[in-house]
Amino acid sequence: MDLLSSVNQDHKAILEFKKKYHDLWVMIDSALSVSHQLVDEIVTNHASFPNHEFQVLQFWRTTLDYQRQSFVLIVTKQFDLGLGCLRLASELTRNSLRVLENPQLLQVLLDKKTRKDEKQIRDAFKFDETKSEEQFLYSLYKLCSSYGIHGHMTSDIARTPTLFTQKHVLLTVSETSVLQILEIWLKSFFPLQNQYVYYFGQQYEPATGKSYAELHDLYSDRVITFSQ
Repeated sequence: MDLLSSVNQDHKAILEFKKKYHDLWVMIDSALSVSHQLVDEIVTNHASFPNHEFQVLQFWRTTLDYQRQSFVLIVTKQFDLGLGCLRLASELTRNSLRVLENPQLLQVLLDKKTRKDEKQIRDAFKFDETKSEEQFLYSLYKLCSSYGIHGHMTSDIARTPTLFTQKHVLLTVSETSVLQILEIWLKSFFPLQNQYVYYFGQQYEPATGKSYAELHDLYSDRVITFSQ
């Protein structure tokens, strides 16, 4: 399959998902949109930030980009890539938390050049497992390392026979498998976003925070229903 055909196939899969699971699509789209609006409002309404906060705001945007791309990859049945993006999101969120706790760590992160620097980063940027929310992030990180970064075969394992001929068997990734992987995405969206919202919401009290909170409650109820 050539590149354009592949892109068109992914686009078709996304539109089909949107049509079949319209309510779910609206919920996910709203969650991503409100989160982006929250970052934009904070940045737009304040003339300046401490350097470490400004950088973490950029990390927040990147985390959202990872989550959005993860959703697209999961819907198009590229499970390892989708889970890999979630690992990136959990790792960057962890790094953001450490920088907010200790602004001097930002330079350590930005100056990474040698293996010694990488070891220093590994030692300094760890999940704080004394906090329940970071226990969740660490569990997500490990899951998406096993089945995303180091999985390589998650989509292949999910393939099931759908067509038999005298000489061939057609294997395809089932819709059920897409929904099962998507459940990981759904359950992790707000736990990742909340880490940024808790800090910047208290510091800058954005008006969009109310919409975020309302959507958070609605979304949480819907995710529970989806999972059952």
